[in-house]
Amino acid sequence: MDKIDIPELHRIWEVEMGILDVIDKVCRENGLKYSLAYGSMIGAVRHGGFIPWDDDMDIWMLRKDYDKFIEIWENNPVDGYFLLRQETSPEYPQNFTKIRKCNTAFVSAGEENTNYHHGIFVDVFPMDDVANDNFKAKLQGYCALFYMLYCRGYASTRDGKLMYWGGRLLLDVMPNTLKKKLKSFFFKRMTKYNGADSKRVACFVTAPDSFIYYDKELFYEYDDVKFDTHVYMCNKDSDTLLRSYYGDYMKLPPIEERVLKHHPVIVDFEKEYWAK
Repeated sequence: MDKIDIPELHRIWEVEMGILDVIDKVCRENGLKYSLAYGSMIGAVRHGGFIPWDDDMDIWMLRKDYDKFIEIWENNPVDGYFLLRQETSPEYPQNFTKIRKCNTAFVSAGEENTNYHHGIFVDVFPMDDVANDNFKAKLQGYCALFYMLYCRGYASTRDGKLMYWGGRLLLDVMPNTLKKKLKSFFFKRMTKYNGADSKRVACFVTAPDSFIYYDKELFYEYDDVKFDTHVYMCNKDSDTLLRSYYGDYMKLPPIEERVLKHHPVIVDFEKEYWAK
């Protein structure tokens, strides 16, 4: 299974559940709502825990709870854990937050020369309101793509040739001061419908996700669900959410697709990793 054997993968799971236990405690003590998301939601529903070939945990929060969570954490940091976000760790290229365990390392391929915290982690994704008008929603999605581009600071080939070369051009010709202004501009455009009468939300963290919309009412009710021996929050109607994203999520993927998605090249349970 890639570069991780089964016992090591199970140790990673234990650390990740320990991280989510901490997140869960902070949320419950402060009246915040979150939900297992993506593969972690599938894992809870289909496997009662981790998907056997998964190597991370994902949760999402509506933006208001997401922002409040960050504020609470940074005012009262939890000892032994690190909140990673670009605003305080500029080399980190993502537009969402990770909570990472100190004195551990989980370094994916391509991250070996980067200098930000690389502890074993749980991903925390914000959910933003989407315009009710479909044309405006499309524009909002493209603003999200530009925001991602300026967060990353590089163009990704995974977004297609047009986006790659367009991204290269926008990054190469823009001075750094203008890049910062454009990043702020696109963030404001991406989040402009929060607090309005929007009936939909989206998770603007990848190009495809920026054009997948969920009924906002599905984020009003949550259940406690069993995940291995732990209990976490989950959107009450997880079936509708999962079907809208994955289709028949109860059907197992082909064997060749049952692989780790983060391709870790360095895993350590006792010390942190920093590029030399």
